[in-house]
Amino acid sequence: MPGIRVHLLLGSLLYPVFYISYFLLSKIDPITTFGVDVVILSYILFVLGSDLPDIDADFAPIRYFTHAIIPAFFVYCFYKSDLIKNFFKKFGTLYGPFLVTSSVLFGLLTGYFLKLLKHRGFLHTVRFAVLYGATIFLAAIFGMNMKKNAAIFLSLSSFFGVVVHLILDKEIKF
Repeated sequence: MPGIRVHLLLGSLLYPVFYISYFLLSKIDPITTFGVDVVILSYILFVLGSDLPDIDADFAPIRYFTHAIIPAFFVYCFYKSDLIKNFFKKFGTLYGPFLVTSSVLFGLLTGYFLKLLKHRGFLHTVRFAVLYGATIFLAAIFGMNMKKNAAIFLSLSSFFGVVVHLILDKEIKF
């Protein structure tokens, strides 16, 4: 099975194929329509997805990377979500520290929950690819207050990044 270098390299090389396909099928140029920041995030999610299923392996470098990135992602989403910000504003002057602390703890717990998964189990399935795409869609809509079309673009790039991993591992399970 390919290692992290192959997964990330092919994820990087196949992202333009995804981008061009999206452009041709939707007739929307994401850079013009959503902005370069959404396209960069889409690239990151695609390439991350190309190695993400290996997060359940003890030896995988992506496991350690995501333990650092997941809390930062939750901090960003918590700060962008009006619903969550309104909840924490009830704490007055401790609003900021409670928001950051809870989002970091939530992110760390999510990362440690992944240790409970068996390698080449659920994370190596198309169901996980759908779940990853759906999670990104919901985070984009509710956590980052993005428009629906941009959230769809991000979720599709996430989904297809994981599919790249599954194809490389020759393990397309549903």
